[in-house]
Amino acid sequence: MEDIKDSEIRIIGKDETFDKNTVPVNPSAESSKDDSVLEKKSFDREEGRYNKPKDGWSIRKLLILFVLFVIVANVLFYIFKGSMSQPPVEARMNGVEELENAMFDPEVPEGQFESEVSAANTMILDDIPVTSSTSAVPHCQEKMVEINGIELKLMIPMDAVPKFVVGKIDPNDANIVLALQAADIRKDNGEIVGACVYNGEVVGKGLAKKGYVSIIQGKMRIGVTDHSPLFEAAIQEGGDFFRQYPLVADGVMIENQPKGKAVRRAICQRGSNFFVAESLTPESFHDFAQALQDLNVDNAVYLVGSQYALGFLRDINNKLHEWGESKFAKAKNISYLVWKKE
Repeated sequence: MEDIKDSEIRIIGKDETFDKNTVPVNPSAESSKDDSVLEKKSFDREEGRYNKPKDGWSIRKLLILFVLFVIVANVLFYIFKGSMSQPPVEARMNGVEELENAMFDPEVPEGQFESEVSAANTMILDDIPVTSSTSAVPHCQEKMVEINGIELKLMIPMDAVPKFVVGKIDPNDANIVLALQAADIRKDNGEIVGACVYNGEVVGKGLAKKGYVSIIQGKMRIGVTDHSPLFEAAIQEGGDFFRQYPLVADGVMIENQPKGKAVRRAICQRGSNFFVAESLTPESFHDFAQALQDLNVDNAVYLVGSQYALGFLRDINNKLHEWGESKFAKAKNISYLVWKKE
């Protein structure tokens, strides 16, 4: 007993139940081979044992593993996505070869591939008459065209000047060759929607719609803008001005909020000539505007649509063609875009 040092414990007898993990009285006296363990473990004097080591890197390791998992998952996703979206290499190459053969093979029949819309529309527009003719009788010419499966009736006033009219007009007036409802009116109070000038007098205010039609000293202009100097010019020069939905501006279609389908009408500009386009079937604003763009018009502004809107025209034989519901002729502040003989 006398030679037992303070830094060691000796077992007397053969008690094999002794726990080998029991620590010495003075832990610092352990052999150097356990120094690394001691550095990682903390001794709990109350429990009389070492606590399990606390790994300070566990959260960081989890974050690293998570980032690696995300990267691998994304790589696998794009690999599988590309393989599923594309046909086999052989099929893709066959398709390219067939397309090349069709493009350069003179035996391919015309029309097998879709033609460019602009080329087809150029021929359509070249076939649209200008708004003056050698005929001694002012009249309205009609022409039917089909664009993107939409049938359009084009109404081209010949040898007539435009005028905006607020109030009732007489279909029996032989000087009028074309007349269509123009500006929208409100259901609640019958007022014209948006800024409007009639014969130099302001009859409507507001910017509900950005498209505009102005007629000053017999010259028509259409377009789209928030504030147009033509409004003031119409007041000063006794002209006309009204607002409607814009459909095409500088050859580009414009989206509008109203949904649903109806018979659509628009005043269209091609160069210095103007004509009216009407859909023969109910169409959405989007499809109608798209058809007008594909017709290659420069600008287009909406006119009152639906099968109920009033209008009429006179053909070259002076025959009167009317449409719409006559009961709406008495609507307050009803307005028309009119072409008539000078």
